[in-house]
Amino acid sequence: MANLALLNVVASSADSATNVIQGVNLNKITSVLTTATTAVFTFGDDGGAANAITFTVTGGTPASAADFIISNDAAGEKMRNVKRIVDWMMGMVNASVNGGGPRNKVIGLDSDTGINQATITAEAGLTFGGATTEPLVSITVA
Repeated sequence: MANLALLNVVASSADSATNVIQGVNLNKITSVLTTATTAVFTFGDDGGAANAITFTVTGGTPASAADFIISNDAAGEKMRNVKRIVDWMMGMVNASVNGGGPRNKVIGLDSDTGINQATITAEAGLTFGGATTEPLVSITVA
């Protein structure tokens, strides 16, 4: 099984104005490293140096205990959002590698913008308590 995810680059809390779509072979995700506001997934597909997908999130005042990790404040909500991104992305990786989904699927193909910011925020369950601000700040692929 080999699934490809078409990710829309996000900059300054908005989908890319130029609709930059990055295709990532989910079978090639080899690791994830997190910080207080980022989840960095490493992948290699060309035999060269490893590449990275970096998701950056933010948060506000958690609405409930389900919206934070460790501290009931913006830092805690950011950490929860990082964990939600990890769970969401690794769910796609798991389905790709272990056969939990259709064979050879291209995720995001049904959208002109690929897997965009609104889709990721909704599917991952990202929150920004006390504000209407978008919690997914950026996605970069390098």
